[in-house]
Amino acid sequence: MASLTFQANACGPTVCQMAGVNIERARETFSIPEPVVIAAVGYPGDPNRLPENLQKKTLAARQRKSAEEFVFENIRGQPAAAIRKRT
Repeated sequence: MASLTFQANACGPTVCQMAGVNIERARETFSIPEPVVIAAVGYPGDPNRLPENLQKKTLAARQRKSAEEFVFENIRGQPAAAIRKRT
């Protein structure tokens, strides 16, 4: 998945892994072997063509968690040493 994402970014399309997909149904319907990753690949559209509620969500500033909140070492809640060294 990472290679596809990097290559797409280099060529222009966007890749978005999908959640909420019924993996078992997709496997049965399309005869997909394990492992399964579902992703959308395409070019970004014009956000101004979206309904207003989706425009706001799409154009809003992204809020990301800091790595300290999800990269742990040994004990959950204890940031990994590599992360602690960066800060």
